[in-house]
Amino acid sequence: MKKMFLFGFLIVSTFFCQTAQATNGDQVIGIGSYGSGMAGAVTAAPGDSTTAITNPAGLTKVGGRTDFNFELFEPVRTVDFTATGGGTSSGGSTMYMLPDFSINTQLGDDGTWFLGGGVFLASGMGVDQDVIGTMPFLHPMGLDNQFDGQIFSQYQMWKIAPALAKKFDKLSVGAALNFDYQQLALRQTFSNATAIPANSFGPGSPAFGPGQYRIGVDLATPTGALGYGWELGLLYDVSEMLSIGATYVSQQNFGDLNYRLAAGSVNYQVGNTLYTNQNGVYSLSGMNFPAQYSVGAAVRPLEGLTIAADFKVINYSSTMKTLNINGAFNTNTGGTPGTASSMPLSVGWNDVTVWAVAVQYQPWESSVVRAGYNRGTTPFGDGATTSNNWAFPAITQSHYTLGYTQYIGKNWQTTLAYVNAPTVNQTGAYGDRISLGGSSYTLGLSYLYK
Repeated sequence: MKKMFLFGFLIVSTFFCQTAQATNGDQVIGIGSYGSGMAGAVTAAPGDSTTAITNPAGLTKVGGRTDFNFELFEPVRTVDFTATGGGTSSGGSTMYMLPDFSINTQLGDDGTWFLGGGVFLASGMGVDQDVIGTMPFLHPMGLDNQFDGQIFSQYQMWKIAPALAKKFDKLSVGAALNFDYQQLALRQTFSNATAIPANSFGPGSPAFGPGQYRIGVDLATPTGALGYGWELGLLYDVSEMLSIGATYVSQQNFGDLNYRLAAGSVNYQVGNTLYTNQNGVYSLSGMNFPAQYSVGAAVRPLEGLTIAADFKVINYSSTMKTLNINGAFNTNTGGTPGTASSMPLSVGWNDVTVWAVAVQYQPWESSVVRAGYNRGTTPFGDGATTSNNWAFPAITQSHYTLGYTQYIGKNWQTTLAYVNAPTVNQTGAYGDRISLGGSSYTLGLSYLYK
């Protein structure tokens, strides 16, 4: 078992994930091939050791095992500025790998204590758009020029989640500690497409040729921060036919993300004030991962048949309303210069509510098939908030899923999952549009301790 654990850790460490967009908000809808095939409806229907992160109480149900999962995601992302005289782009990167590894083992001989955990990609998001024409931007001094934009983001959040579970007759209780790591790179910058005359920013300001004046936020060098949290889970067998479950995951608290910036990397307008950074170290604060809770039920009306349903709330309003970039800024408010020690960065996300349902059937002893549907609300709607999220278009809503498990001999299991997220479009305050959809394919390989 120790060799299996070491091998799994090395596999996960080798593959570096960039983004995931089969998501509710920026959180993946399901962990691993089993969770994806079940559309995330696993709170009361654990199926493998990934339950350590979805409901740690489920470790009492899945037996001793090690699970490896590799997901390939193909996003379809578009940003469209044709309504404002600009262009459109569907990005460059088209394929991402999302690995995870988990394990569960029984403690003692009475079959009531279980120790599990793993390394999981819990959240990811990103775009990689071409340089395209965007729209005119209004400077505090009244300048109104057409600008070309470059929009790029790469966000990921990993969890290491050791978990312990105890079975009390019909009730199982579990808890997990979360040791987290997140990384963010962001570039949302815009350069003048036409010349800017001298004195446009006040008396004595120089002229700028096309492409020489840039506004926006450039935090494109990836930087990371450590975080922590915890989760609790319950699973209760009402009868042989019905199980109910609940999970609460605390807010994951992270340290600041620190960026070493050249002067002008941040040249960003908030309201009627333009903020411009100096040379130095700047920190992005407030980017914690939200608390969430889920409840679920699993019904087994016939032998081999399971019908599962989940309801989940992700509390983005507490963590993704406004972030802050902290450091020394020069400011310009309507031509009046000043200084500031922090600049607000509006994100404007609301809570996300998720419903998920899945059906699983075992037609014969060696095979299991499953299908599911997951639908979540978007964290922001049309209008100004959409225009704040060109680099974070986390707007997918519906997800259709399929899954298949094949037992191979006594100890091995392979699981496949397919997820399709139909493209969703939203319109910003200026007629600008973002869209997101895509498909994912997951392969799981499991070793059962029998």
